[in-house]
Amino acid sequence: MRILWVKTELLHPVDKGGKIRTYHMLKELKRDHHITYLTLDNGCADPNACELAKEYCNELVIVPHKQREKFSAGFYAELTVNLGSRLPCGERSLSARVQVVLMCWCVIFSHPL
Repeated sequence: MRILWVKTELLHPVDKGGKIRTYHMLKELKRDHHITYLTLDNGCADPNACELAKEYCNELVIVPHKQREKFSAGFYAELTVNLGSRLPCGERSLSARVQVVLMCWCVIFSHPL
């Protein structure tokens, strides 16, 4: 079975409860299934995290994502624009990028070669 796991960060360093749980769950699932791990990258991940991802996934898909610095003019402008949205702040542009990646992934795997 092919499994797509979507999370907002790479797992390494495995140092928090949620990361530890996800890491062990994926490691076990990888034994019998093909795991694709889709994550965001704001440039702050551990340099070895991509290489270490091989421990828990067969394929790593990284979506570049930069957050505005809190309390900056751009941050407040984004808050203002987002007032009329039902989505959390920053979710509109992010969700569009993630949706494109997910749609591409679904198209690729719905028609195996």
